[in-house]
Amino acid sequence: MDADGKEGRAGRLVEMVMRNLDLNEPFDLGAKGSFVPETEGALYVRYRDAWNPIEDNDGTISVYFRRTPSK
Repeated sequence: MDADGKEGRAGRLVEMVMRNLDLNEPFDLGAKGSFVPETEGALYVRYRDAWNPIEDNDGTISVYFRRTPSK
């Protein structure tokens, strides 16, 4: 499986931003997704999967960050 996940979005790569201990709703990235955060905060990238049983997951992914020019 790649970052696009399975049918029904299970396993899809998503991002979340945490600010003041609040997480935004997960945003689907998939294998070629990109986004510009609406707020500052800590960025979390993970697969759409249950939060607790992740010990059965293996493999690697690469995530690239690109700075966009200021407006």
